[in-house]
Amino acid sequence: MKKITDSVVVLDRGYYTTCTINFHGATVVSWRIRNLEQIFVSRQAVLDNKKIIRGGISFVFPHFGPWTFGPQHGFSRITRWKVEKPPTQLPNGDIEVIFALNDDHFTRSMWNYPFQILYRITLLETELHFDIKVKNLSPRLPFSFNLILFTYLRVPNVSNSQVIGLQEKLLEGEIGAYSIVKDEEKIDCEEEEEEQQGEINIKDVYSAERSVASMETASTNDLVLTVDKPTNMLYPNTLDEHEIEHVVDDKTIIIQKNNLPDTVIWNPWSEIAVPNFDQDEHIKMVGLKTGHLVNPVNLLHGEEFNASLVLKIKRPEIDPMYLFW
Repeated sequence: MKKITDSVVVLDRGYYTTCTINFHGATVVSWRIRNLEQIFVSRQAVLDNKKIIRGGISFVFPHFGPWTFGPQHGFSRITRWKVEKPPTQLPNGDIEVIFALNDDHFTRSMWNYPFQILYRITLLETELHFDIKVKNLSPRLPFSFNLILFTYLRVPNVSNSQVIGLQEKLLEGEIGAYSIVKDEEKIDCEEEEEEQQGEINIKDVYSAERSVASMETASTNDLVLTVDKPTNMLYPNTLDEHEIEHVVDDKTIIIQKNNLPDTVIWNPWSEIAVPNFDQDEHIKMVGLKTGHLVNPVNLLHGEEFNASLVLKIKRPEIDPMYLFW
């Protein structure tokens, strides 16, 4: 079953397994498995089609961090996306929808390039799949961009959850490293964005340097992260699979990513004021950013960029003895 309203698309696989995507930013605002919500959305989230939606799964493009030419973290989160392909049931029962974002006067006022993003979201029985394609439609100009999927995962108590698999992908003989926030006051507070007016013709020469300038690289042997304080930790070029233990219903969620090299674990804790986010809500969420944060993607004219992300609930291992009960 599928449903489209003026504000959302609902994918319904049956057995109370659903996914709801808001047209504003193509933001996933709900993912339920057997009626258990897996995604965190703040009770203070504003759904006015202007501000970002605080929580869910948002699509960051074409910039990460404060941006001279537009809102923090780019324009894709505050733009209304279109449905390129309406919700469709696949032969195996899964439901998929494809959203599209194309350049227009609003995007070109900040980033003067022709482009198209195709964003496929597929709801499975215990998984949610994201497939991304970015096309450079310019007849001659290359462009560069950051691209991140920012996921707010719901947890009963973040201090009990553990993030596993954040080590760096290594070539033979290399030593692993990760980056940590040196100054906790510089934690990314996701400032409220304001739409920028006026035509700006610019060259695409930015990077995420300002967003990672406060971080230093340090070697570590730690393979498990527990979030028990203000956290904004960047792990560059991580492995393609992470796990977060003790999420909803005390299960483990597996994150599988392709061509989304960098990972950030984020939680403002109660000390940091974040717009549209109650200070006591930090205990119920883990912020996970996956994508191209450190080094932007360089895309020649006529080329395509592809990436994917899978969120899935780890099935519990069954003791063979139970099969004979």
